[in-house]
Formats: sequence, C-alpha cells, structure tokens
Amino acid sequence: MRKVTFLFAALAAVVMIGCTKPDDNNGKKPDIDKPKPQKEFSFTMTFNEQYKKDSVHNYSNIYIDISNYRNDVKERMVVPFDITIKDTDPEKNIVYILKPVDKTDVQRHQVLNKDFEFGTIVSIGTNHFNKLDKIKIKGLKGKAKIRPLEPGTFQLDFQLQKYDTIAKKYIGAPVVTRASAFNVVKIITEVRNDKLEWKVLDGDQQDDKYLSNYSVAEEYKYYLECGKIKSIGSFKEGYRIGMDLKEFGGDENLPDEFNLTISQILKNGDYNIMAYKKVLIKK
Repeated sequence: MRKVTFLFAALAAVVMIGCTKPDDNNGKKPDIDKPKPQKEFSFTMTFNEQYKKDSVHNYSNIYIDISNYRNDVKERMVVPFDITIKDTDPEKNIVYILKPVDKTDVQRHQVLNKDFEFGTIVSIGTNHFNKLDKIKIKGLKGKAKIRPLEPGTFQLDFQLQKYDTIAKKYIGAPVVTRASAFNVVKIITEVRNDKLEWKVLDGDQQDDKYLSNYSVAEEYKYYLECGKIKSIGSFKEGYRIGMDLKEFGGDENLPDEFNLTISQILKNGDYNIMAYKKVLIKK
C-alpha cells in the first residue's frame, strides 16, 4: 500500500513540474485584466473670472440698449467667457474650433445673429467687437465673447471639435456643452412731456420671466438714483415709470445716466437684488 501511494505522489509531482510555464513577469502579478485608461475630450464655457471678481459687473444679469448698438461697445454690453478644454489624447498639429450649435431654438435664444452675436473684442484704443461664426483655440485655454441682441434668459449650447492644420480637416466628432446661463434685460429711457420715463423688458419668450416670475415672487420694487434725485416704488416689467423734470431743475440739469436697482421680494420672505449701473438716458 505504501508503494502505490508513493508512486501516485511522484506522478503528481512530475505532472505539476511539466505544466509549469516560464515566469515572463519576473514574479510580478500579470496585469492582463487591467483596463486601459478612458480617453476624454470635453470642455467648459464659464464666465470670465476677472469680471466675476469685479463688483461693478454681474454677467448673469446684464442690460442692453439696442438703439445705441455700434461696433464700439461698452464692456457691460458684452458677456465674456473662459473656455477650458480637457483632452487626454491630444494629437500633433491640432487646434480646437469653437462655435455655437447650429439650431433654431427661440425659447433659449439660440438664434445666431438674431438673439446674439459671437466673437471677440479687439482692444486697439476702443472696444471693437469682432463678429465671428467660429473661434480657433490653440492649447487648452481660450476666450470668447457674446453680445446679446435681445432681452431674455440665454441658455446657449456650443460645440468644440479638433481640426488638423496639416491635413486641413476635422478630426473626430464634436463635443457639446452649455455655457453659463445669463439674463438680459432691455432698459428703455425717454424724455417727453416734461418727464424722464423708463421701462424694463425681460424678453418675450415663455421662459423669459427674470423680472416677472410671480410663481416665486410676491412683488418687485425699484430704487433709482439719478444725480442727487432718488426714486423708490413698485416695479412691473414692461410698464413705464416717470419722474418730473422739475425735480432736476429742468431738462437742462438732467444727468446723462442713472443707477437702477430692482428687488425681487420672494413669497418665502427672501429677496434678490438686480443692479444696473450707469444706464444711459436717451434725450
């Protein structure tokens, strides 16, 4: 019985030795099942950090005066954005092409050259707006500017795609992201009938309720400061509010601009403040 047991054990040892393979990993655990790193190509489009730090500017809440629009624009009429790209597999001779998504979405004001213009500012003595349909970005950081043409709540989509400057062709599919949303109001001023009159519009689309959202707001109030004259009262979007020119000592003493603050009083007791600085008076 002992002999049989010995032979069986010896045979098992031979089989085990015969089946042993060379160690190609030098004793290390093979990484056959280790997944390959995922490639990522994405980008963000957010408000420019420098302007966000400036207390005078609030680019989630801006105003426009369409009647005064020219190529020489004031900073408060243009929304600046920083573009940050993440590309884990960058190729040689590649630049990135940024442009608005080509679709007609009137609810979100996505109609290029009707709701907004896209481009850059060329600062050579003046702020000249350079209108473009796309922007070329070298590297992983870029800048772009949007000039709104209509009041409303803007929720704009943009696309980014790689472009080979040697082969002169696009590489791969574009990626899409939504830029930081912002609200635009149009402030209309007029001097007539011995009064300074003004009103504010927040847009005419269904979602344009920035200053008329009574589902959450109990009421809206305004505070206006024009030179040494101050005015306080109830506010309603689209309605004219007038100030007698006698308060200024006649139209010849009427300042060229005013500061306006609109308060949204919420039903829960909280409130939001919207401030518009240096609103030009159309005389």
